[in-house]
Amino acid sequence: LSLVCDECKAGPNPADCTHMKHLLPRWKSGAKNDMVRQIYGDNTTDMLRESLGMTTEASSSLFDAAWINGFAGRNEYVFKSSPKFVWIACDPNGGGASEMGIVSLTMEQNNYVILAIEHHEIKGHGEIKSLLQTHVRTLRKFFPASIFIFIPESNLGHEASHMAHMLKKEPRLRTMTEKTEPGVITTHKRKELYAKTLVEAIHELKFSPKCVCANPNIDANSRLAQTKTEFKKQMIEFKKLTIPAAKPFELPKIIYTGKTKKGKNDDIVMTLMIGLFWAREFLTKNIPNIPYDKFR
Repeated sequence: LSLVCDECKAGPNPADCTHMKHLLPRWKSGAKNDMVRQIYGDNTTDMLRESLGMTTEASSSLFDAAWINGFAGRNEYVFKSSPKFVWIACDPNGGGASEMGIVSLTMEQNNYVILAIEHHEIKGHGEIKSLLQTHVRTLRKFFPASIFIFIPESNLGHEASHMAHMLKKEPRLRTMTEKTEPGVITTHKRKELYAKTLVEAIHELKFSPKCVCANPNIDANSRLAQTKTEFKKQMIEFKKLTIPAAKPFELPKIIYTGKTKKGKNDDIVMTLMIGLFWAREFLTKNIPNIPYDKFR
């Protein structure tokens, strides 16, 4: 039994609905219901689920709906000066329905600015090279003097090394390495840090007015709008899941993922997380064995 009418469910504040009070059972008066509202306060998600009988599918979502809508509706960022560094994060295609994601971003005055964004279900070496080089070269047209720092995820063996080789001749581009190998490894602990970084940064996250989507596999007239729509969808569906412990006295397992159902992807969100985390680590000089003095 839902105590929220259909019209309020579709609105911005379903917890404020009072149109279904006539359905309250005799032991649950309207006054008691108002008291429950005050107890829950700003925790409207729990109130909708526990007291008003409304199914809240996003109860485990990592990002609050208001944060996502705020980000999507935020004004585009206008640069004060040309950025010195541009970080290009890439999450390779893991096979199957998984997609390759590329997100390029920079930072200025505590603003995190997305400069370019791609996602595509890649098939074969040729498509990887085409998407990657097109992305980098299109971005270079807008930022000719910036240093590009390429951050591929290296969980897929030699994939990161292949991509680094594809970009070897690109001017003013460096590939981030870990233990002398191109790319960064995403561990369970790092995934938690990645997620925390995006949660902290989402209120200062903006798109550039010249945001690029150069995917040669999508219609040029609609590819940026399509990619932004998919990005928002992935953020809504990205969840923090708690898996109960298999044995007594063991801690439950925390998983961060948007791939909760077959056919769903989280590649754009994961790529943004990787880029944000390592960009902040780079700027605060927390990455060992990096010759910061050479990045000029």
